[in-house]
Amino acid sequence: MLSTVNGFFHSEFHAITTMKKDTVYRLKNHEGVPWRTILYGIAKWFQQMVSPN
Repeated sequence: MLSTVNGFFHSEFHAITTMKKDTVYRLKNHEGVPWRTILYGIAKWFQQMVSPN
């Protein structure tokens, strides 16, 4: 997996978002962002995309 924001933007995965690096860094460094909730939501969405049943 990707370990850095820079690695994400230099991979083929950067095409899935219109965000720029500054936006990602601001979100990452904001202490009020509920990361566990966001990660759970992304994992749930991905699981539904891969296995809809």
